[in-house]
Amino acid sequence: MRRGLAVAAVIAVVAALPAFLVSPARAEITVVGAGAPDMAEAADRIVPAVDAAPSADSTTTTAAATTTTATTTTAALPSGAPGPLTMTVTANGAAAGAAPGPSLNAGDPVAWAYDVTNGGAGNLWALYLWHDGVGRADCPDRSLAPGETVRCTAASTASAGVYSAAVHAWAWDDAGAEAAASGEGHYVVDAPIFVAAPALDLEVLVAGEDADAASGPVVVPGASLEFRYVVRNTGNVELWGLWVRDGAFGTVACPTRFLRPGEATECVVGRGAGTGAFAALVEAHGWDAAGAEVVDTDPYHYLGATGTPSIEVEALVEGFDGDRPPGPRVRRPGEVILFTYVVTNTGGLPLEAVRAIDDILGAVACPGTALAPGQSMTCNGSTIARLGEFASAGRVTADSAAGPVADSDPIYYHVRTEPRIHNLALEVAVNGRDADEPASGPGIPVGDSARFSYIITYTGNNIVYNVTIRDPRIPESQISCSGDRTLAVGETLRCTATVPAVAGPYVSLVTVVSWDADGRRVSAEDRVHYYGMA
Repeated sequence: MRRGLAVAAVIAVVAALPAFLVSPARAEITVVGAGAPDMAEAADRIVPAVDAAPSADSTTTTAAATTTTATTTTAALPSGAPGPLTMTVTANGAAAGAAPGPSLNAGDPVAWAYDVTNGGAGNLWALYLWHDGVGRADCPDRSLAPGETVRCTAASTASAGVYSAAVHAWAWDDAGAEAAASGEGHYVVDAPIFVAAPALDLEVLVAGEDADAASGPVVVPGASLEFRYVVRNTGNVELWGLWVRDGAFGTVACPTRFLRPGEATECVVGRGAGTGAFAALVEAHGWDAAGAEVVDTDPYHYLGATGTPSIEVEALVEGFDGDRPPGPRVRRPGEVILFTYVVTNTGGLPLEAVRAIDDILGAVACPGTALAPGQSMTCNGSTIARLGEFASAGRVTADSAAGPVADSDPIYYHVRTEPRIHNLALEVAVNGRDADEPASGPGIPVGDSARFSYIITYTGNNIVYNVTIRDPRIPESQISCSGDRTLAVGETLRCTATVPAVAGPYVSLVTVVSWDADGRRVSAEDRVHYYGMA
């Protein structure tokens, strides 16, 4: 049955051929044996009829005048010597007819092209091209005049390693003689270069929650709290010596210290929950076989809620805390002064209807009206600077299940037209004597107490912050001060230090430093002497 269908298909192809390729009386075809690619393709390999009698084992079928006579024969192809058929093979536009061929990547599409040329003096017909492992090529024109070139194409996918496969082309002349060309297709797919890329990822869960942001889960103080440290090898090499450290509790024990690529381990620890807001940073370390270290960190938070509602507001003017008069000096007349009000739920209950106001500005804009325990938000306000000193307060109110809560914070600031003028005065004495010069310093028996006093006075027209004494011969930890380290106009800070006297002449250059509201450094210095008597 299959042989009959194939013959019928071939007869149909023969009927469609130009008349000059078919004998007027009959058409002859060869049923190609198992060596051909398949029967359908064999139908394309038409052998024009030749006036020769069929062999003894041929079968001839004759029909009415309106039918076609087909002869199925196994006779050899007519001998002949048509002109040479030549072929050039390319892959992705590069020469591929000889080893090694172009270099490709595994999985790349391969666009094969085969340029077939008729090098003889006669016409060639029924061009057919086969590429082993790829299949039949598509030829847009299957006839070739003398000297003509036809480009056939096929497609495949590049596979790893060195590729080589045979390519065959056939065509037939007017007498039915076969012209053939053989070649090869080549390419090379280099093995990918492996680049070690060690990496790991750390994720900390508190009570089963990702607690990167404050306030994290709200828990009952004293209750058992699960901390889960999940470490995953996200690189392409094995990791050794895994080490996890919690900044609040130290080294964390893990079930394994070795991770293959893609593997993860969970280190689980139970601890009692503390009271209030809690935050810590965890770090995970690992090393590949070459000794390269990889690190990842992850923060976590939780809030040990007491069940008592409370709220807190911190009011700032131009980013400075102006809790005391005269407060920072800000802007110039006509410029915009910015106020921020940081509102925090410091209790253990959710807060609703949160509202912030300024005694002078009135209601200020807040991004929301609800705060979970431990959560904060920043509200904003502004005004136009005017000459003078100003006092106000930021106030906040909210509701909770246990009732309303409120808080306030004072705001002081001043505006001037003249530029800021800073001046710090420092006077250092030892055992009650001004000791700027060696002659004015006291004589102190070795081992007796040398009592230093430091008097710092601010005589500028603004305010300075974080006043700090730097004595190169006395550690800061041994210097004690009474009063605030923020100095307004005319204010003084007094500090003392007592140390054993040392032998010989003693000299030290003491410096005091501070910063104004613009972050500029303000400093003063004084020299001190004494003589240690042995």
